[in-house]
Amino acid sequence: MTAQQHGVANEGVEGEKAVLERHENFAQRLAELREQATALLAELERRTEPQVPEEQGTAARSVAPPATGSPVVAGASNTAADTTYLDSGAPNGALYVTGDARGVSGVARTGPGLHGLSYRDNGVFGYAAPTSSGAGVRGESTAGHGVYGYTDSGVGTLGVGVRGMGVLAFSQGREALNAYSVEGSGVVAGTNSGSAAAVLAENSSGSPGGVAVVALGQSGTGLYASGGQAAIQLGRSALTGPPTSGFHVAGELVLDAGADLYLCKVTGSPGTWKLVA
Repeated sequence: MTAQQHGVANEGVEGEKAVLERHENFAQRLAELREQATALLAELERRTEPQVPEEQGTAARSVAPPATGSPVVAGASNTAADTTYLDSGAPNGALYVTGDARGVSGVARTGPGLHGLSYRDNGVFGYAAPTSSGAGVRGESTAGHGVYGYTDSGVGTLGVGVRGMGVLAFSQGREALNAYSVEGSGVVAGTNSGSAAAVLAENSSGSPGGVAVVALGQSGTGLYASGGQAAIQLGRSALTGPPTSGFHVAGELVLDAGADLYLCKVTGSPGTWKLVA
């Protein structure tokens, strides 16, 4: 074996090692996600449901005792030993607050900073005016969940977009969107469009080793595809014939400009290719 051939062989071995390591990392991350989901389910089972007060009519509303100390004074800190209640039948609410920086701030030592309860509508409603570039509701956390949605039978978190995106996820160093289900599908996507895709994945790294979609079936099937038109469609290469440059890994498929299908049999630069059909 010449020195050049020996170098190509080593390059092929190193390439296969890189691919195997990448698949092992995906499998390890999947196992971590399962552990996190199991821990989250255990936390939900230990969770004590909040006691919702019994709904009362206008005539049966109880009058709260007066606050301990002086009456509420605007522009000053007020302290009371008991809860202060505001009860109003006005359609615009019992309390309306405006502020240049913040309308309302809620701080709690042990419980939620702001708690909303409604008998017939949303517990908390946030709205950003058309002139605002902010969010209607924003959640932020330094260690826990920025926004946490939980439900017994409905939808934990619902995002609806009329002309924009229903849900936008972004991450600097981790998964932008992490979904895991114990008994159902981790992610379900659908569309009624005849030209759009139910799932669109893109790797914009520019690296030849970048992967847009990774499917790990563990002991099952890694990828299942079916369709009335065709199960799978491969995009054509701009070149005719198999690749003649670059590093390729055994198992790659290439459909050339003439719709001839080639399979990489041996890892290397450019690798050993065989015409399949």
